[in-house]
Amino acid sequence: MELDPVCKMELTDIKKCDESIVDGKKYYFCSTFCRVLFENNTEYYLSKENKYGLTKQLKGVSH
Repeated sequence: MELDPVCKMELTDIKKCDESIVDGKKYYFCSTFCRVLFENNTEYYLSKENKYGLTKQLKGVSH
């Protein structure tokens, strides 16, 4: 099972997920929205600062 690095959602079927490759590693996303956020700020989303995912950043916003 994969974890979306942006929103921390568990992804059960990665065949249907958006994906992005960074330094040879493939990352999977629940939506295009999360993939675009990741690609625009990769360092943040791969850092320990993002331990809570989008829930803390976008309270009340659905993606």
